[in-house]
Amino acid sequence: MAEEHEAGRGALRGLLDFWQQMASPFGDLRALDDIPSWGPRSGLEALLQTARAGLVGRRVAVGEGEGHVVFTLVSLDARLDPVGGAAGQAEDVKLAAVDVEWSGFRFDEVEAVLGNVHTRLGSRPSLVSAPIELSLSTSGERLTALLARWTPRFAFKFSDSGRVQVQLGKHPAWGWVELQPSVVSGTLEMKPTGLGRGSRGLRLKRSLPTIRRAVPLPEKVRIVDLTVSHDRLEVRIRIDDWRVEYLQVLGMASKPR
Repeated sequence: MAEEHEAGRGALRGLLDFWQQMASPFGDLRALDDIPSWGPRSGLEALLQTARAGLVGRRVAVGEGEGHVVFTLVSLDARLDPVGGAAGQAEDVKLAAVDVEWSGFRFDEVEAVLGNVHTRLGSRPSLVSAPIELSLSTSGERLTALLARWTPRFAFKFSDSGRVQVQLGKHPAWGWVELQPSVVSGTLEMKPTGLGRGSRGLRLKRSLPTIRRAVPLPEKVRIVDLTVSHDRLEVRIRIDDWRVEYLQVLGMASKPR
């Protein structure tokens, strides 16, 4: 624990040392020759070191309103080349979190790949990414609870083939409809593929109208794919762009555990 705190303080000192260099992203790279090899070589690297030391392994809350998210961060990895790092840019930034809460939903695991990560300069430097690819997964139990929240009149049963059996919750003896879920242009589509009662089913030879339902997501956020099995839901979401101020990250990382 003491080593983590010392690493965080060292990274913060490095960030402050490079603050003036941040104001000129393509400054004279020869100045890097005077920097000790064991220290952070750019403000961005110092920021990532501080975030890793202060946030990994702890509960984190970010955003406000519909964008408010709470999660436990388990990893933060980034690749910076010398020139890109000095310019405030990163090749790859990847995050992994567990026990994620967002907009009343809960997910067991979330992985994020931040694309085109770079520093936007100004009086309050910010870290910007566009786009962000999210991979979310949750258990079948939580999936059932999620669907019950959206459509409380119906009960659902899932198969490893990716199909869903839907029946009226109060009248299961009336039978069920089998649906094939998919995502088209950010909209959830449920295509009827079969009918049945009990354990007996019949494949549909004629097409029935596809059910379309918009997924309630914030602006600039859209669902791009999903996979359903009897005990798991996996969802891919794309965020067009996202930004956070350097000082916000430092503030979160410096909070006591």
